[in-house]
Amino acid sequence: MAGHITIMTFGYKFGPPGPGFKHIADVRNIPAVFAEPDQKGTDPKVKAAVMAKPAAKAWLAKMEKWSLSDGDKVAIGCARGHHRSVAVASEYASYLRGQGYSVTLNNRDISKKYSLSIGEYLLYLRNR
Repeated sequence: MAGHITIMTFGYKFGPPGPGFKHIADVRNIPAVFAEPDQKGTDPKVKAAVMAKPAAKAWLAKMEKWSLSDGDKVAIGCARGHHRSVAVASEYASYLRGQGYSVTLNNRDISKKYSLSIGEYLLYLRNR
C-alpha cells in the first residue's frame, strides 16, 4: 500500500478549503455542465459530461503528476462544490487507488443549498 490520501471537494462560494492541503486544484475553468437541480457530480451522467471536457482531462493529467506521500490532503474546488470538483475528485480518487493508495473522499459542500443568478438560471433553461 502506498499510503493514505484524503481528497476534499469544496465550493469557492462557501469559502476556501482551509489549511493543511498539499495541493489545491481550482477546476472552475472546466465549463459548467447543466444538470437537473438534484443531480450532482456523483451522478454518472453528470460525471461523464464533466470528464468529457478537455479542461477536465487536462486537470486530471496534471494531478496525476503530483507527488504525494502518506497522509497528504488534496482539495479540489469549483464554484459551488456540487458538480465539476466532485466529478474530477472521483476520477482522481480512482486513479490513486489504482496506484495503491487508500483514499478518503469528502465532498464538503455537496449538500449546501444555493441560489442561481438570473444569468445562470437562463442558461440552465436554455440547456435543458
